[in-house]
Amino acid sequence: MGAPRIEIGPYRAGDEASILETFGAVFGASRPPELWRWLHLDNPAGTQIWVARAADGRVVSQFAGVPRRVKVGDGIVTASEIVDSFTHPDFRRGLQRAGLFVKTALPFVEHYGHPDGNVFMYGLPNPQAYRIGARFIGYTPIDDDVLELMSADVTDAGAPDPACPEEVVVGPVERFSQDCDWLHGEVAPRHDITTIRDAAYLNWRYADRPDVAYELLEARECNGVLVAAIALRHGWCDEPVTVVCDAVLRPHPAFHGIVHYMESRAKASGSTSVRALLRSGTPEYAAFADAGWRPEPSHLRLVCGVYRDDVTADRLRDNWSSSLGDFDVV
Repeated sequence: MGAPRIEIGPYRAGDEASILETFGAVFGASRPPELWRWLHLDNPAGTQIWVARAADGRVVSQFAGVPRRVKVGDGIVTASEIVDSFTHPDFRRGLQRAGLFVKTALPFVEHYGHPDGNVFMYGLPNPQAYRIGARFIGYTPIDDDVLELMSADVTDAGAPDPACPEEVVVGPVERFSQDCDWLHGEVAPRHDITTIRDAAYLNWRYADRPDVAYELLEARECNGVLVAAIALRHGWCDEPVTVVCDAVLRPHPAFHGIVHYMESRAKASGSTSVRALLRSGTPEYAAFADAGWRPEPSHLRLVCGVYRDDVTADRLRDNWSSSLGDFDVV
C-alpha cells in the first residue's frame, strides 16, 4: 500500500474544526474555538498557518506562527512566534528522516521567512521540537543557556497604594487607552528591537484574550499624562507566582513606587514572588535590578530563525527588548 495522499498549503476558512480535533489528539486536551480564533484570526498583525490535509480533508499537521509588528532599528517589520506546531500521532515519523512535521514547516518558512515577510521567527520549543527544528529547519539558540528571568520576593510587600510619591496614580483598567500609542512612541526609541506595544496590540494580547483574566494597570501623572501600561498574570505554571507579562514604562521618578504597587498586587493575589523577562543590557533590566529584583534561570530555551542579513541571533541576544508577553507561555 502506498503512502496516503497529503496536500500541504496555507490555512483555509473552515479548517479550524479539524485543526482543533488534531490538537486534541496530540496534546490530550481540547482548545476552545474562541481561543483559537483570538490567537490566529483576530491578531491585528495577521494570520500565519500552514497545514497538511489528508485525502479526506482532515488537517493532520500544522505549523503556525503568531506574527507581531516589531521595531528593528529605525523601521517596523514583522516577526513571528512559532506556536501550536504538531502532527497527528498516526502520521508521525522519527527524527532521522524528514516527516510530515518538517514537510509542513519548510514551505511555511519559505513563504514567510524573508526580508519582506518575517524578518525573524522565534519560539520556546520543547526538547523534541527543538531537536527536530535544529536538525531540519535551522533553529538557532539565542542564548547559550536557558532564558533568564528577573524575580522579587513579595512576602514582605505592603498593601498596594495607588498614589505614588511623585504625584502618579496607578489603577486598574478594563482596556488600555489610546494613550498607549503615545507611550510606546516615548519608550520604543530606547531599544534597537522591540514589539510595537501600542493600544491595538496590548488590547488584543490581554483585554481580548478569552481564557485568562489579566490584571491591567495604567499609571498617570496628576495631569493625566500616561507613565506606564502594565499587564499582570496572577498564578503561573501552577506556582504562586505573579508574572509581569508586559510593562511599558517611560523613565519617571515614580518608577520605584510603580514597581512597589506591582509587588503589592502580587502579594494581594496570593503570590509569593513576581517575575518578568527583562533582557540584560536594557534600561529596564538595570532599573528593576536597582529596585531589588534579581536574575534567576527559567525552564525556557529561546531559539530563532533569521531572514535578513542585518538581523542575527547575536543582535537579538544583545538588542531585543522582549517580554514574556511576546510568548504564548503567559
